[in-house]
Amino acid sequence: MYKLEFFNNKTKTEKKNVAETKLLNTENLTVKQPIFTTKDYSLFSFKDENRKIIPGHVKVLRDSTEKYGQQDLIKVNPNGVIQDGQHKFTALKLQNLPIDFYIVEDSHVNIIALNTHRRNWQLHDYLNYYVENNKMMYIRFNKICQEFPMFSVPGIAKAVSAKNVAFKAGDLNITTINMIDGVDILRGCKGMDWFTQYSSTGFVAAIARANRLYKQFDIKIFFEKCEMYKSSKIHKCSSFEEYTSMVISLWNFKSRNKIKQ
Repeated sequence: MYKLEFFNNKTKTEKKNVAETKLLNTENLTVKQPIFTTKDYSLFSFKDENRKIIPGHVKVLRDSTEKYGQQDLIKVNPNGVIQDGQHKFTALKLQNLPIDFYIVEDSHVNIIALNTHRRNWQLHDYLNYYVENNKMMYIRFNKICQEFPMFSVPGIAKAVSAKNVAFKAGDLNITTINMIDGVDILRGCKGMDWFTQYSSTGFVAAIARANRLYKQFDIKIFFEKCEMYKSSKIHKCSSFEEYTSMVISLWNFKSRNKIKQ
């Protein structure tokens, strides 16, 4: 039997001072999953393919557990590998608090599905996950990320014309020409270190879009024009649309093969 407290339709004053109790009969209920608690943190480990620990997310969870305690259970497999809740585990461990957890089989857990419904995965989370699972196209993509660490994963994805939906679903497919052009775009942007926004996703995406949509657009010629007219035609923008306008405007400046929008 468990004792529950509840309030009828009373005034605020009555609710503060009076509590009625009722016993919940659990004799005919089934215990589906036993819950364990421990402060032996050495019992646990992380899945290699799960996303990396994000300090900012841990801090948010620390603030929450300090006020309200552990609200959700940690999910682990029979070997103590955390399937869901590695950030919460880290927050509790840093505060020397006990870990409340339950055990499930590995086959019952979909790491991406679990985390997508909590803190939304970013593209770099999906990238890490699929690289750890030896997906070849993601390994190739990751090599580009390592070569150009000054660009974000979304920016590099734009450069090589990768589709976000396919990227997240594990179906990344980049053609050879898009891979080559993407690297050329990233290399050209990297060479514009005099421009404070050279690595911004919006700028990279605007160049990639122009290269993809307009046959007359030439990556090499575009970056040559960037150098020639950097003092008058290149400026910081606040949106992808503005960068697109700037890229097209620069291409059309003193050009015989103008782009018509």
